[in-house]
Amino acid sequence: MVHQVIIRPATHSDIDDLVRVENAAWPPEQAFTREHFESHLKVLSDFPEGLQVAVVNNEIAGIGIAEILVYDLNNPIPTWCEVTDNGYLERTHNPNGNILYGVSLSVDPKYSTMRIGRIIIEAAEEVTIKYSLEGFILGSRVPRFYRYSTQMKIDDYILAKKRSRFLDPEIEFYSKCGLKIISTLPNYFDDPQSLNFGILMGWANPFRMMRAA
Repeated sequence: MVHQVIIRPATHSDIDDLVRVENAAWPPEQAFTREHFESHLKVLSDFPEGLQVAVVNNEIAGIGIAEILVYDLNNPIPTWCEVTDNGYLERTHNPNGNILYGVSLSVDPKYSTMRIGRIIIEAAEEVTIKYSLEGFILGSRVPRFYRYSTQMKIDDYILAKKRSRFLDPEIEFYSKCGLKIISTLPNYFDDPQSLNFGILMGWANPFRMMRAA
């Protein structure tokens, strides 16, 4: 049976399900809390597409969170905490910004075969066009880098491929969604598998030019 995936903005009535999906997708120390989602709904009240959910059979299967920023690609905001106001977005979301920034992507593992993550990313790209933003960017994890860190540097690892696929599954996933590698972000977040590296990746709005300030 083919199940339809519906993308829609989240509402306050979804909070219990948002917490459920978040806890299924992430370990406790990385999962957003009810307090985070309350903040997102408040901050993004003028931008409901900033907190979107993927719904399958009336159940929330995935969550995509994004904010609008004034962002200079030549001078990246160095850490996830800084670019997201520690995940609360209160001091970072700017409706007058030039870039859509992907804060978080969470998918309930029981829906892992349904391309939910890719559908959410594609929805973010559509939002980028709708609001005439220059592009959509995010800081990707590189969860297999710890296996290769003694063999190659991060700049080589993120470009390395095997049988035409990137060695890193996150880089491979986002590249299939149309995002390109922009730069490495040392000490971007606390992620032992990535050795704390984030990789700035971006998708340019084909109707605008994504440029450095």
